[in-house]
Parts: sequence; C-alpha cells; structure tokens
Amino acid sequence: MRLIRWACVVFLLLLSLSTWVPHIRIAGITPDLLYGVVFVFALRRGAAWGVWLGVALGLLIGVEEPAALGRDSAALALAGLLVGRGALGMDRTNPFVLLVLLFGGALVADTARAVWGGVADPGMIPLLILRWALPGALYTILVLPILAWVAGRILGLRGLVPGAA
Repeated sequence: MRLIRWACVVFLLLLSLSTWVPHIRIAGITPDLLYGVVFVFALRRGAAWGVWLGVALGLLIGVEEPAALGRDSAALALAGLLVGRGALGMDRTNPFVLLVLLFGGALVADTARAVWGGVADPGMIPLLILRWALPGALYTILVLPILAWVAGRILGLRGLVPGAA
C-alpha cells in the first residue's frame, strides 16, 4: 500500500511539473519538487536509496526533456548522496537540521545542473551558480516544506518527514 501511495505522489509531482509549477516560476526559476521525494527517501532509508531514486526520477524527467537526459539523474543522485550521508549521526527530528539538509541537497542538485549547462563555456559556471543554483535552492526550500505539510495532511502522516528519526 505504501508503494502505491509513493507512486501516486511521484505521478502527481510529474503532473505538477507540466501544469501548475510553470505558473509559479519567478525570474525563470522553479522549485525542484522531485528533489523532495529524493530528500525523504535519502533521509529515511539512507544514501543508497537516495542515489538510486534520484537516478530513476531524473530519467523520468529526461523523458520529457531528452536533450538533457542524464542531467537531472546526476543532479538528484548527488543530492540524495549528500542528504543520506549528511543525515548520519544527526538529529533528524530537529527542524533546523532538516532545513540545512534540504538546502544543501537542493544547492548541490542545482549546482550540478548549472555545471552541466556551463560545460561549453566554463567561465560562465560561477555566474550560472549565482543566477540559477542559489536562488533555485532557496525557492525549493521555501516551497517543499509547505507541500510536505499539505501532503502529510492529505495522506494522514504526522511530522514534516514521517519516520525520519
């Protein structure tokens, strides 16, 4: 039953990427909603789950945008690795720790995308990081907790990241 719930969540997030998420774009920057799923799994199950789920979800995004196939897989996998390893020995019930891990993973994912996009002109990578990665990570950590709270209420789960402790 849990697998069906998570499949529905991923389906709804993929549907959201093409419906309402483009309407909340600010200066061309959108929040990374699928990173939220990677974050939860990396936090609950560890780095290996975060990496493999990041690869799988990145490939699902690549179906919609074939020109960048692999970019999102690498970005989400790196974010899953950072969150999974960063959560070791941490108090995963502390909201500040969760926020730092959420921001760190979002920044790593967006930085990986910026580096991937700046390979043709390496001098542009710092500008891409400042223009896209940093604001994208900030926007993601503003939107994801709200969506997690709403999803938790709809699914009847308690806490921001259920079972993270």
